[in-house]
Parts: sequence; structure tokens; C-alpha cells
Amino acid sequence: MTRRKQIKVIEYDERWPQMYKELSYSIKEVLRGNCIAIHHIGSTAVPGLAAKPKIDIIALVKELKSVIAPLKPLGYLYRGEFNIPFHYCFTKREGVRSNLHIFEEGHPEIELNLTFRDYLREHEEARAEYSQLKRDLLESDGVHEKRGSMFTGYTLGKDRFITKVLKKCNFNRVRFLKCTHLEEIEAAKRLLGSELLPKSRLHFVLCVGVDVVGYGDVVLPEFTIDKIIIDEKAKKRGYEELLREKITRWIAKE
Repeated sequence: MTRRKQIKVIEYDERWPQMYKELSYSIKEVLRGNCIAIHHIGSTAVPGLAAKPKIDIIALVKELKSVIAPLKPLGYLYRGEFNIPFHYCFTKREGVRSNLHIFEEGHPEIELNLTFRDYLREHEEARAEYSQLKRDLLESDGVHEKRGSMFTGYTLGKDRFITKVLKKCNFNRVRFLKCTHLEEIEAAKRLLGSELLPKSRLHFVLCVGVDVVGYGDVVLPEFTIDKIIIDEKAKKRGYEELLREKITRWIAKE
């Protein structure tokens, strides 16, 4: 039987900012001139917020492909892009535990993470609500299980709160994602006019902020585009061509 991974959330630790500084210094040292900027993100970056004891970091680089080898001696294990195309994710499990997300400059997920972090830093009530949500999720059924998703119930359970905050902040960057979370899947079904997403496909969505405006899929194993569906308002803004271009670029790198 597979052992279920437990999720640990603790009260804010005042040592976390210093841990980030030490980790970020090492990352910048090995990435050298490729590193444009680096940021502390996630709950450990918000004073007073309960969090998993793992330092989340975003690094902006000029070029993605050359970052894997330099980070390996620091203990960072490359994990792929997960649900965010054109993104490298790393985990560090020895010493100070850390998640490292690397993007090329201009990727919209950089602004998303910084917007969410800064809102929590500035709003005490939101911090308290988010901390309580985490405690409630840890008491709920299925919190440690993935149930067909790449994410646990704990991670997925935070989606609505994050969406609410981003809407309050008027976050409206155009985003290209693998179709993963429940709200994305339901929006894709609505665009398709179907109760199920087609099998043997990779499913993608195009979002404006947190709202899904387009759906596209890639046939496997051929890696060819099948459907591109955009809602009418978004189509007038040229998003059909944009989604096709992004999927084509993603296929080219595979």
C-alpha cells in the first residue's frame, strides 16, 4: 500500500525571511547572469500567516533550458512544468525545504503570485481567513489525496479563495494553462458543449485573469492540435490565434 503523504501547516516562523535570503543568494550565485530577479512568494512570504514549512521562490531568467544543471548541486530536483507551460518547477527536500519556480521574464504567473502575496501582506482580515481555511481543509476528507489530479485536495481547496483575492485586485493578465483545476475543467466542458473532455488529449485553457475564455486540445500521441474554441467576446480580441500560437509553441518544445 502507498503511504499517504501528510500535510503539515504551522504558525508563522520569523526565521523564514532569513531562510529565503540564504536560499536566494545561493540560487543567484549558480544562475549568474541568467538570473534577472528573484522573489519570496507563497505563505512563508507573508508575516503572520500559517504555512507549510517550505520556502516558495520565483526566479526570473533570460533563458530556461540552462537552469537545471547549475541548480542540481544545491539540492534542487527538476519536477517539470506541472500545469503551467513554459515554467520549470524544482523541489529541495534536504536542509531548508523549498519549491523553486523559474520563468522567463514577462510570464503572467509571476505577476499573479506577487499580486496575491502583496494583498495578503496588506490585509489582516484576508490573512486570518486564509489561515482558517487551511486549518479547515486539514480537517476535511480527502485533503491528502489527489483523486485523479496532480494536486492534493488541500491545494485544490484553496482555489476559490485565491480566485476571490485576484478578482479584488483586478488581476487580468492573459494566461495559458494546462486544464487541471475543477473550475477550469467545468469551463472547458461548457465551451465544448460536452459533459466530458475528449480522451487521449492534452487539454489547455486560455484565461483572462482567473476567467477561462478559451479551450484547446492536443491529440496524443501525434501531438497535433484538434480543437480551438474561444468565447465570442474573446474571439473579437484575437484570442483564437493567440491560443493556437501558444499551443503550437508548447508542442514545438516537447
